[in-house]
Amino acid sequence: RCFLGDHTCVPCLSNGDCGAAQPVCDPQDFTCRSGCSSNSDCSGTTPLCNTNTSRCVACLANGDCGTADPICNTNEGRCVVCVTDTDCSKANPATPYCDNQGGQSSCVQCTHDNQCPTTAPKCNNGTCGP
Repeated sequence: RCFLGDHTCVPCLSNGDCGAAQPVCDPQDFTCRSGCSSNSDCSGTTPLCNTNTSRCVACLANGDCGTADPICNTNEGRCVVCVTDTDCSKANPATPYCDNQGGQSSCVQCTHDNQCPTTAPKCNNGTCGP
């Protein structure tokens, strides 16, 4: 294959130039690599193809997620409880902050001491207390 941009020979110019083992033609270096090019290449817990990254993911938008984890973290392609504080404050005003440390996300009462009332000024594991 000839890349006319700089008149060099490359392994691929499109996905059609690649085989089943490495079906994606990388647009940066024009080499074949593993990945997906459509949803039919994906299955199981990651049934959708993010065509920007050629990665099979659990979600591309909130509509792809269920009620337990209703928000799609589009950077990671997985469904989570929350990504931002707004996701939590809309769902339950009593737990308005999104704590997404440690790879898991949850809506909590606080993430910092300054979010707690003076009657319970310390934030400990997402809960205000003495």
